[in-house]
Amino acid sequence: MIIVLGEITADAKAIEGARAALVKMQDETRKESGCISYGFSIDVGDASCIIIAERWKSMDDLNAHMKTPHMAEFGKAVGSIKPTGMSIKAYDIAGEVKLPL
Repeated sequence: MIIVLGEITADAKAIEGARAALVKMQDETRKESGCISYGFSIDVGDASCIIIAERWKSMDDLNAHMKTPHMAEFGKAVGSIKPTGMSIKAYDIAGEVKLPL
């Protein structure tokens, strides 16, 4: 399984203006083969930070996602909000474990 975690920072008003692009990207990506989960959220303590959380069945699925038309469109939308910071990383993991509760 591949986990992708990221943060994009930009002006909070610009992020709000890009909400439709975030929703479209999220909806289209969730339809893709190999997508287990995909979502954006706004940091509850910092409206200038978009949090990205994704789970993919394989790296091949993630690579295919990166080549989709909606990914290209989303890249343009992200550029339009003029990010002040961006960190997105992928992790290859062996599996899930139960949390010690």
